[in-house]
Amino acid sequence: MQGNLRMAVAEADLLDGVAALQRALRSPDRKRILFLGDSTTAHREREGVVTYEEQLGKRMRENRFSVDLVNAGVGGYTTRMAKNAFAKLTAGPDPDFVTIQYGINDSAIDVWADPPQTQPRVSEEEFAENLKWMIAQFQAKSIPVLLMTTSQLRWSEKTLGYYGKPPYDPNDPLSFINVSLRRYNEVIRQVASEMGVMLLDIFDRWDKIAAEEGEDAVSALLLNDQMHPNTAGQAVVAEALYPVLCEKLFTVDAKQSKELFDLAKEKRLYLAEAMWTWFAPTAQRVKSWVEEGRFGTISFCHANYHMNGQGYAARVTDPKQAGGALLDIGVYAIHYLYRLFGKPVSIRCEGRLKDGIDWGEEITMTYPNGFTATASTAIDNYKGLERLTIKGDKAKTSVFLFHMTNKAKLKKGLRTLDAIDAYGGMLNEFDLVSGEIREGRTESRFVPQQATQDVMELLDECRRQMQLVYPFEKA
Repeated sequence: MQGNLRMAVAEADLLDGVAALQRALRSPDRKRILFLGDSTTAHREREGVVTYEEQLGKRMRENRFSVDLVNAGVGGYTTRMAKNAFAKLTAGPDPDFVTIQYGINDSAIDVWADPPQTQPRVSEEEFAENLKWMIAQFQAKSIPVLLMTTSQLRWSEKTLGYYGKPPYDPNDPLSFINVSLRRYNEVIRQVASEMGVMLLDIFDRWDKIAAEEGEDAVSALLLNDQMHPNTAGQAVVAEALYPVLCEKLFTVDAKQSKELFDLAKEKRLYLAEAMWTWFAPTAQRVKSWVEEGRFGTISFCHANYHMNGQGYAARVTDPKQAGGALLDIGVYAIHYLYRLFGKPVSIRCEGRLKDGIDWGEEITMTYPNGFTATASTAIDNYKGLERLTIKGDKAKTSVFLFHMTNKAKLKKGLRTLDAIDAYGGMLNEFDLVSGEIREGRTESRFVPQQATQDVMELLDECRRQMQLVYPFEKA
């Protein structure tokens, strides 16, 4: 923030270095991500800090992403300085994606100066306009932008010496962020909304750390200067930039899924099962018919999913890859019944086992009032195909291809009481998940983690009853 607290490096040298890095990008077909920011973004090798850009890059390379990450963070920069140096900061091939994180220096009130300043370095109005200007430059080229709120600061002996004067209150541990920085982060949120760009609310994540783990936990994420995130503090950003949407089957068993959810919670990372059925409007409509009592008293519910999957993919019949009917397609039927009626008091599963996998099963889920919902699955025949049937004394439905369908009708006799015809493909899932990530959520409202965990426990019980154990699970 203040010149004496930073390494004395000429601005031109920093900018030339950024431009050189951008010019050195290796291949025109690789994806390029540009990171714009201040000293909380910039490389800090001398302090041994691994920045969020470097942590993200390591994870992406481990997952074989072909991408170049360009760190254009410059210590001490405000949005005014970034706007003036924009051509140098963005020199080289156009990026495919951009993150922008400024605000700490803009909001700083230099009470240490001669004469002492009483207002932030950059006004809130100019700060907003500068951010909008930068975003507009990328939007003009159809380059996606992710706007990030800032990390947080705390008092240290050095910062108290410089900033421990009005309007800052050295006796208030949060004065360093509450006097102006918190307002500037609200400006960032407003700009993201006005410009229609994605927002990653890092400042809010720090608030949650403080609320849940205490001030010591916050200080532990900062260097001794209590201004710059250390490697652990940088990881707060890196992990937020790498949310996870995990294809079904989520894990092999409930123990594994719980470990993943606990880890995601610890790291405040978005994690959801890609059960695309429940990101689609048709399944949600069928669920609403049940919840609203449109069927009346339900006397029959059956989910049938039979297909010949032997030539579909090698994993389907490979016990070394947890192949078989239950974990490949049975999960759709059980998850559907669970979402309609909740977790049963018991589940009964009778399966056909051969060559280390289950080729099909008959499943009965029993509920407290004695009601039962059933499912039948198979990967070696087409008997009954794929269909969900619900019958009540007021209405019924028969939903073909229930795990992916666009259509469903609620009928009473020949009369249609309600109907839906809406896209049921995976794009729903992608759109809704990206929206949840932009909102800063760490759990999906469409496929809650508890739903996945409960279903995994039901699958475990089915496997226990069938005595189905995969080769990698044996001692």
